[in-house]
Amino acid sequence: MHLWLITSSYPRVPEESLNAGVLARDLALSLRESGHRVTVVTPNKPGGIVIDSGLEVVRLPWLRPTTAMADLSAKEPMDVIRVLSLFVLARPALRRALAWERPDGVLALWALPSGILARWVKRWSGVPYVVWLLGSDVWKAPSWPYGTSLLHKVLADANAAYADGAELAAQATRLTGEPIEFLPSIRRLPPPPASLPDTVDVLFVGRYHPNKAPDLLIEAFAGVHRIRPDATLRLHGEGTLRSKLKQQVERLGLEDVVAVDGPLSAVGVAGAMASARVLAIPSRIESIPLILGDAIQAGLPVVASAVGDMGNLVCRYKLGLTVPPNDAEALAAALLVMLDPSQRLEAPSSPPLMTPEGIAETLVARLIHVNPVTSGDTRS
Repeated sequence: MHLWLITSSYPRVPEESLNAGVLARDLALSLRESGHRVTVVTPNKPGGIVIDSGLEVVRLPWLRPTTAMADLSAKEPMDVIRVLSLFVLARPALRRALAWERPDGVLALWALPSGILARWVKRWSGVPYVVWLLGSDVWKAPSWPYGTSLLHKVLADANAAYADGAELAAQATRLTGEPIEFLPSIRRLPPPPASLPDTVDVLFVGRYHPNKAPDLLIEAFAGVHRIRPDATLRLHGEGTLRSKLKQQVERLGLEDVVAVDGPLSAVGVAGAMASARVLAIPSRIESIPLILGDAIQAGLPVVASAVGDMGNLVCRYKLGLTVPPNDAEALAAALLVMLDPSQRLEAPSSPPLMTPEGIAETLVARLIHVNPVTSGDTRS
């Protein structure tokens, strides 16, 4: 099959591991390895997008491209203009691509804005599409003009819809009345590099965004520092909070034990996890983050907030400790427990999470059921 993978988050370069876009790349590669022809359809990014060998790409123009569309806010007029520019400029780009060659099916990651583009393709050409909800598309829909209405239209017209968390699926159903199936997300974590970074007690890897709560973690770590002044924290990521996080570290006098660093490649994540004692996932809002799957593969215990499906998963499979969300004192106490030298930290057991290959097979199966095309050129 010739598949379009429409996603608003795709790595700018293959080595990038800035956000959940790495999941989109893993899916594209898994589809390619299964014998499908894959065209990635994605908004352009600063400096352009470098695509893996064997994949094709349609770059969609828009105003002032960014590396993370999830950071755009409906409260910022310029951000609203940028999103609107994508819809205005993407229409002719999609029509040109369809005129050149019609795909057999479309996979949309996430529902907004990617599902809107997939819906256009179906209305113009009849090509079926499947939507995979991954968090921010559902949580932020009500905050955007007509966001809930657009989410409903995308899900209603989809040939199948999935969410990477049971609670996320339930929330989307409450918003739209549409049925959503559960499909967990996980990426392939490569082996760590031969040369590992310096050891660290607590590791954070994620977007520097209020939903991910890196500010809460730093606040909690100030409490850890008072009890264990030798403990260290390293944060890796990118986002709107980065400068504020560095200011927070300085204000709390933690410069010697806390580092606010940039994003990591997948290999870098594997290396960082091999050098850490515990991973902190202090999110205020979450489903099942990719970084949790990384920790499972790396055998790294976690301290995670009990939000979404993450808390249930951590408890069910004994992956570490959970704490109430937005509670710095509880987070500090849990970190102290995990860092206690008398504690014997067990490597997390492996829950039956799907592989990228299994995810790809599940998504494509719904498209094959609707449109049993397996090969051939469909140029029009």
